[in-house]
Amino acid sequence: MRKKAIGAAAIVIVVACVGAWLGIRPEKVDVVRPTRGPLVETLVASGRVEPAARVALAFESLGTVVSVPVSDGATVARGELLVQLDDASARAAVEQARAQLAQAEANVARLRGLGSRVAATEVRTAEIALDAARTREQRERQLESSGATTAVAIEDAARTRQSAEAALARVTEQSRGLGRNGDDVRVALAAREFAQAGLRSAQANLDRMAL
Repeated sequence: MRKKAIGAAAIVIVVACVGAWLGIRPEKVDVVRPTRGPLVETLVASGRVEPAARVALAFESLGTVVSVPVSDGATVARGELLVQLDDASARAAVEQARAQLAQAEANVARLRGLGSRVAATEVRTAEIALDAARTREQRERQLESSGATTAVAIEDAARTRQSAEAALARVTEQSRGLGRNGDDVRVALAAREFAQAGLRSAQANLDRMAL
């Protein structure tokens, strides 16, 4: 009876030892050899992008937008075209201003060149006519002492001389106006300056059609 009890106790001890061994046996794990490499870390955040500076752009003239060659958010260089307005009328105004300036410059050249030569020729012609009228009057008065002429002829010679003097005075005054610094030239120069100012204004208006 005692041997049976000892045998049963031995079985219980063996079972207990087996159960304990099974309970403390480590689990099987995979082993990986460590390697060196970059550490990648991903951050998720929300926010708002603020520009370093803001520039407000606006046209100085009204018009219809015909071209926007840049896109939103694009990087642009200084002087690059951003927006183009319809500039057909502005270009026509520039061409017209150029034509007016060319006409004004041609008028100045004409008055300074051909006008001066014509005026000088007219003055010389008037001087020759006056010399001839004076010579005739002197001859008629010399003939008066000998009775070889009449009072009517003397008066006619005097009137001719007076008319020649008036003609010379008239063309001389006109030549002053046609000279390089005469009144007509000054008027032509003022007209040229006005045309130049008109061209500058038209060009500035055309430049305002682009931003």
